[in-house]
Formats: sequence, C-alpha cells, structure tokens
Amino acid sequence: MQTNQTPQQHYQQWASNQSLTLLVCVHIQYTRCRCRLIRRLHHTDTHTHTRVMNSPVMAPGRLGSALLALLVVVLAARPAAVSGASAHLHFYMHDVLTGPAPTAVQVLDGPRGHFGDTIVIDDALTETSSAASAGVGRAQGRYVWASKGNPELLVTMDVVLTSGPYAGSSVTVVGRDDIGAAVRELSVVGGTGQFRMATGYVLWKTVRLDHPNAVLELDVFVNP
Repeated sequence: MQTNQTPQQHYQQWASNQSLTLLVCVHIQYTRCRCRLIRRLHHTDTHTHTRVMNSPVMAPGRLGSALLALLVVVLAARPAAVSGASAHLHFYMHDVLTGPAPTAVQVLDGPRGHFGDTIVIDDALTETSSAASAGVGRAQGRYVWASKGNPELLVTMDVVLTSGPYAGSSVTVVGRDDIGAAVRELSVVGGTGQFRMATGYVLWKTVRLDHPNAVLELDVFVNP
C-alpha cells in the first residue's frame, strides 16, 4: 500500500531501515561465530568448555551490553533529517530571444516544424513586470517544444534567488507549459539552501507577449 510521504519522511524512514539492517547483520554474524565456537567446544574437555563459556566473549550479559552499545552508536550516527523553509515567492520572468542581449537561445531545431525545438535560458527575475525593476534572481535551465500539435513546452529550470531573505537558495521547477492556457501549473521538485528537498507548485501565466519574447508572472509555493 502506498502512503503519502514527504521527502523528509521518506529519508528518515530510509535511514531508520538502514540502521536496523546494519544491526541485524551484525547480530547474525556474531551469533554464527558464537555457534561455531560452541561446536568446537564439544571436542574439548569440561574444564576448557567452562573456561571459554565464562569468558567475556561468551558471557550472555556482556553480549547484550555490546549489542545495546552498538545500537546506540548506529542510531547516533544516523544522518540528521533535512528540513527546508516554507515560502510564497512572487516575481516576473523575462524571456528574451531577440535584441543585443538575449537571455534565451535556441540550441536545437526540430527536424519537422517546431516539435523538438530546444531553448536554453538564463532569464532575469524581477520584482515587477518592468525589466528595469529590482532583480531578485535568475531562471536557468531549458524548455523543449514537446508537442506535435499545440504549443506545449516541457520546462526544466532552477530558480536561483540572489536577493532578499532567501538569497543563495534555489528552487527546481519542472513541468508542462501549455502556452494557450491562461494559468499553467508546474511542480517544485527540489531545491538548495533554505529550500533543500523542497516540494510545491508554481502558478505560471503570461502577462506580456511580444513574440518571440515574453514576460511571465510566477507564484511559487514552496513546502518544507
């Protein structure tokens, strides 16, 4: 049965399973060694058997203490859970393919029509729809014309923030951009810095189109 787990919960479960597996393996190996030693004792005299069974290696109390100490060490060495920030980010993305300083470059032409066209981007992100407004970061990645019919793009990009409280952090966005829709929804599939292992979604819409250039409004909702 599948459960709805956050990446952090999945990571914690994986780490716990790894710790338990390691402990079980050590216990099994120790038990095998103990059994081999006991079998050998059947060929020794009673004095030797008694001496070995009372040794620190064979003493049951010391065995339990050793396993308990190992469990404490393994659990303490477990990787710490990773947490991120929750945020609502709002900015504008300027996709410029023409002029003296384009921020988007077509690197591949589809063999027939636009299907397969690939554009690499390093678009500016600003506070308002004006390109002259304060910059907040860059959108770096690519989009591919992924439909044989309507203009539908596969977008893969990192939203790299360079100002504000999240400067130095980034959000990874992946999804389908149906250009003909008023509002498109893409997925947040990860991040770095304060948004490490983030999830969430992006509401994406075109506010100005001067083909082939465009200004997009992005609302990014990030879950920790």
